[in-house]
Amino acid sequence: MAMIFAVVPIIDASALPISSRYQSIRVHGGICSVGSVGDEDGLNRRPYAEWSDARKGGVSWSKKLDIPELFYEGRATHCLRQRGSLFVLLQLDTYSQRSMSQDVLHLVKLRVSDGLIESDTEVLVPGVSGAYSAWVEEDPSSFREKQGEIVIVGKYRHRDTDEEDISFCVSLKM
Repeated sequence: MAMIFAVVPIIDASALPISSRYQSIRVHGGICSVGSVGDEDGLNRRPYAEWSDARKGGVSWSKKLDIPELFYEGRATHCLRQRGSLFVLLQLDTYSQRSMSQDVLHLVKLRVSDGLIESDTEVLVPGVSGAYSAWVEEDPSSFREKQGEIVIVGKYRHRDTDEEDISFCVSLKM
């Protein structure tokens, strides 16, 4: 089943105080909004996802997503729906200082009906070792479904080098 999505205007209703909304995407039967919520200074952001059901109208649930214990902050940047699940891409930072931080990708699977987290998987760049930062641009084609897999297209850079950004593509089973 092909995923159909389109960027839609930001919706007004929200149960969370949103620091940054990265995308609101119309996906089968509703709107998935992703972004980050932070403290009063806008620091120490945490990823969030929100589901608005097209049939019921309004926000069905909003959820601040946890990040691994040793990480500093993160944001949810992309969303897909497959049957009864939403797949949300998290981009997490290990430290507050950019010069020391690594950007790490995680894929979280949420149940559409109530936002329950069904799985959380670190997305590893194939064939890359050592300390590196990976990221995915906002373009919806960078996070898409293809033949039953999630395709993630992004860039990475080894942390302690002056190399150019290197493109990568990884496919994960849904």
